Amino acid sequence: MATTLEKVTFSLPADLVRQMREAVRQGGVASQNALVREALQHQLKRLREAEFEREMAEAARDPLLLQDIKESMHDFRFADAETARLIAADEEFDARS
Repeated sequence: MATTLEKVTFSLPADLVRQMREAVRQGGVASQNALVREALQHQLKRLREAEFEREMAEAARDPLLLQDIKESMHDFRFADAETARLIAADEEFDARS
């Protein structure tokens, strides 16, 4: 599936444009468009990750979520113990084989 491209215009500091053109000239990147696209993708990913971290930090302070996690851990404690025994038994079997 082809990506639809949209032409946009930005104003950038002259020194930044010079550095971008130099990176392209030296072969460090395929084109100015590629450099801008990659930089935007990288920065947007960082912003999404930072937002996720903020959300997780907020969730970690939510008493209802913490209580739900505690109850779930309690409810599954026997299943978790059984799974651990099965894994250990399987590893023992593999070691003997």
